[in-house]
Amino acid sequence: MLTSRTLRISLILSAVAASTVLRAEDAVATPPVIQGYVAALAVDAAGNRYVTGSFYDAKDFNPGVGADIKTPAGWSDLFVTKFNADGSYAWTQTVGAADSSTIGAGIVAANGTLYVTGEQFIWDQSTYDATENAIVVAFDAATGALKTGFGTDGTASYSGAAGATGLALTVSGGVVYATGELFPDWSAYDNNPLLQTAASIVAALLPKSNTFVWALDAASGASVAGFGTSGVATLSDITGNNAGRSIAAADGSLFVGGSLFDFSNILPLAGGVIKPGVVNTIASLLTPKKAASRSSGATSRIFFPYWGTQNAFIASLDATTGAYNTGFGTSGIKQFGGTDSVSGNGLAVSGGVVYLTGGYTKLPPPTTTTTASKTPTAVNSPTTPSVNSDIYVLAVNESTGVEVSTFGTAGVTTFGRQFDDEGVALAVDSGTVYVTGGYGDLTVIGGFFYPQNVSGTATGGGVTPASKPNKSGPPAPINSTANVNGNQNNTSSSPINAFGLPNSVQSAPNTTGGGIVSDLLPIWWYGGGGISDAFVLALDAGTGAPKTSFSGDGLQTFGGSDADGGVGIAVYNGSVIVAGYSFSTDNGIGGLGTIDATGFNAFLLTLDTATGGGGGAEVNTAPIVHAGDAQTVKIPQNKTTAINGDYQAWLAPTIIDDGLPNPPGTVTVKWEKVSGPGDVTFNSATDAFTAVSFSVPGVYVLKITASDSVLSASDTTTITVTQNHAPVIDSGPTATPATAATAQNISFTAAAHDPDGDDLYYWWDFGDGGYGSDASTTYAYQAPGTYTVTLHVDDGTDETIATVKVQITGNPIFSVDNLNFSVDFSGKPHSGSGMTLKGTVGGLPKQFNFSGVTVTLNAGGAQSTFTLDKSGHAKSTQGTFALTHKGKNWGFTAKLASSVIDASSDGNTTNALGLSNTNVSKVSASVPVTLSIGNTNFSGDKTVQYSISNNIAKGK
Repeated sequence: MLTSRTLRISLILSAVAASTVLRAEDAVATPPVIQGYVAALAVDAAGNRYVTGSFYDAKDFNPGVGADIKTPAGWSDLFVTKFNADGSYAWTQTVGAADSSTIGAGIVAANGTLYVTGEQFIWDQSTYDATENAIVVAFDAATGALKTGFGTDGTASYSGAAGATGLALTVSGGVVYATGELFPDWSAYDNNPLLQTAASIVAALLPKSNTFVWALDAASGASVAGFGTSGVATLSDITGNNAGRSIAAADGSLFVGGSLFDFSNILPLAGGVIKPGVVNTIASLLTPKKAASRSSGATSRIFFPYWGTQNAFIASLDATTGAYNTGFGTSGIKQFGGTDSVSGNGLAVSGGVVYLTGGYTKLPPPTTTTTASKTPTAVNSPTTPSVNSDIYVLAVNESTGVEVSTFGTAGVTTFGRQFDDEGVALAVDSGTVYVTGGYGDLTVIGGFFYPQNVSGTATGGGVTPASKPNKSGPPAPINSTANVNGNQNNTSSSPINAFGLPNSVQSAPNTTGGGIVSDLLPIWWYGGGGISDAFVLALDAGTGAPKTSFSGDGLQTFGGSDADGGVGIAVYNGSVIVAGYSFSTDNGIGGLGTIDATGFNAFLLTLDTATGGGGGAEVNTAPIVHAGDAQTVKIPQNKTTAINGDYQAWLAPTIIDDGLPNPPGTVTVKWEKVSGPGDVTFNSATDAFTAVSFSVPGVYVLKITASDSVLSASDTTTITVTQNHAPVIDSGPTATPATAATAQNISFTAAAHDPDGDDLYYWWDFGDGGYGSDASTTYAYQAPGTYTVTLHVDDGTDETIATVKVQITGNPIFSVDNLNFSVDFSGKPHSGSGMTLKGTVGGLPKQFNFSGVTVTLNAGGAQSTFTLDKSGHAKSTQGTFALTHKGKNWGFTAKLASSVIDASSDGNTTNALGLSNTNVSKVSASVPVTLSIGNTNFSGDKTVQYSISNNIAKGK
């Protein structure tokens, strides 16, 4: 699935300029730069470095003295670039074809040959057909020439039934093992209209993606016949959609790491049944994995499922046969995550331990692992996860899959900052685990969204202002304005905002339709540490503890003000070599200084394994604080009718921090008055988002101070407070006619003005649970009685109230919405017969007390009596009854058993409903219905149509 970060990176890719400018200083570009989008890294025994990925336009892969310009043959081509052990450029080889997109996703060097796996997507312009093949390409490691004896002209392909993509590979014992994803085969679904239109289908019929392991002869590229089926082992018995992301060989076994998406607990799938109209929705959830697979392997792979769950897994296979090593985990599978959202990415084996890295959501963190069967038990209904994730490293015994208890906590060690942190690749050497990936290193409080609850009512510090359309909404972002419906866009013409940061167009949700619950919100496109930074984390392989000698605290980072992340890592001769993607032009790493990344999209760095390349531990900096734009607000004239209660202004600062020191890794805030003529009351002076009130008009200066426990910073905002004057009702309210019958329209009118010239909002409370708006409106009552109608006129600060009475006569409104039945005219109750009745009642008070009320229902002649409980429900041997409040009316549902309605009163010609036994195929009839609730009687009728077959009538 595409993730939030994948989507953002994809958007960035589409916007990167196509041209490359050659400059004189390119001749001394250090460290080596990579042209194209890097996906993987390999280092051979001599220390030469190889990277693979894809590129989309003409690139100079040697932007130094000797240019090496490559132009893709297709939409995108696979590339492999070799850098010599000293970091100098060696060569670049590309693979592609017209009308195709080719990517490299995994790379390994062995015995003078370079193997690359990936995907080739080929589009046939004449037939509009597309094929997606997993590929393994073999190159001569010295020259870059294709090994033409391998596969067909250097390339072996595998597609399965519906397409495949290769994501990682390894070489062992003269065999190349590639893993990746087999795409779902929708052909049976596409060719079977019944499956597409049936009211329900068995969930198991839905196709899914599966992990494959493909074994190829390292010399010829031919599939190894004794492995799996014709050289391919498929992990099809893992529940849910799954894909292998990494693979390693050790001690005669293969270990595959990846992620699985279990959609079996999607609500429409409950009980193994898909409801009508849901099939295409399910399909849309599954098929985007193809797009994700074709994207650069550099991007994050964690998925936050709103339906189903995501777990990581490790599979252990026999390297000769491809069969599961059943002693590992449960029948060969170790599953990690439980009900958390967890991704499985990089994997390595060392010293009898399998290490896996990825990301997990913070709600809740996986403090323990789960060992599940290939078909894990159903999990609870999922909840919407946090946008945040942290990095984990899992360590398990390579023989049993049991967690290494001395490593971290229960076999897991974690690391993270404030949002979107994920481990992508790892390497193990000399007792140290080195992990790379991307992490968001900023805490951002405030910014461009206003905290909302799920109903759309603004919140902050426990204050709930009046819920009126367009009356509460987000404050304007820095140097910008907010429009009337609550959406925000940064419309400032200034290129620099109040932070000294670049302005960028941002949007917030429409507050009238529901909002977003959040207190920590990132400003994606800029900030001191960027969207994400690449990192190298050094951990003790035995304990999982950070190696503090490495950059001072076990963490080295690389990045600038845009998106950067690591995708490949290797260790060679005392050096950690890391490759990754880079979209920042101001990258910096520890003591190595800043690298101008203009003109390239990836990097290759060499760090010292012991020290991390210098730079020392992360340096704590004070928070950046913006108290918010100046506001003008009003004090209400009448406190009892104030629209916003006791508070006049909402404070929405923006606070950015580096997350240090950690612990505590959080920022505390404090609001205080600097100046002003009166008293200031904060709803919560220690909450960033809070409401505030003022005792008298005037100009007030408020200050917020943010502290990371060591360093602090402050900023002020100015609030201009004026005195409001409540609206004046000039005429009305009037009701015409003042006496009316039920269901008769009454016209209500009023006129008012505001002394301050503010816009006015009218709303009417009709006294029976119904409401209206505007100065003039109409309304019809459902039940007789005397009602007090209340008019509210507000100017956004105060409201003025007036009332008028109306007298309603006539009978209560009663309607039968649905009547469904199945009747046996023989008077013999049978399975499936009975009656269901639904309708609305307009003659009960809003605060009606259910408990002990007797209800009598008579439909035709089918009669039953119920006594309601405190919830408005009743159950008897004859059926069930329920009464619920619905807006200004009440709704009821009733179910009567067949014994109530099957009985014949005239010798098999009619039944209790008054329906006739006839030979006509479709018969219309009117069924009178009487409902008595306590002492109040209601009556109506329902026209039904029914058909008779074998003495049984069914209708509605």
